[in-house]
Amino acid sequence: MTVKVNDLQKGSRVRLRNGWEADLLDKPKGENIRKARVYGAFTETGSIYVDTIAEAFMNGEWVEVVLDADQRAFSEMKKQFGL
Repeated sequence: MTVKVNDLQKGSRVRLRNGWEADLLDKPKGENIRKARVYGAFTETGSIYVDTIAEAFMNGEWVEVVLDADQRAFSEMKKQFGL
């Protein structure tokens, strides 16, 4: 089962690719950046790139998050710049 990153609601719990978890704090559609409260070495609130979201906790289980075509293209462009 998968979920599109654009379908994630404000308040969704997500797991980032580095293993940290975060709560999403906004709901823009088709954007490459989301505002989140990240629980890592410290708890911080700020912007994260959507391609760093690996999974979302939905209906009691972790579900893979997939990007749309524009977000995948942005992710590839970021990699060319080493981001």
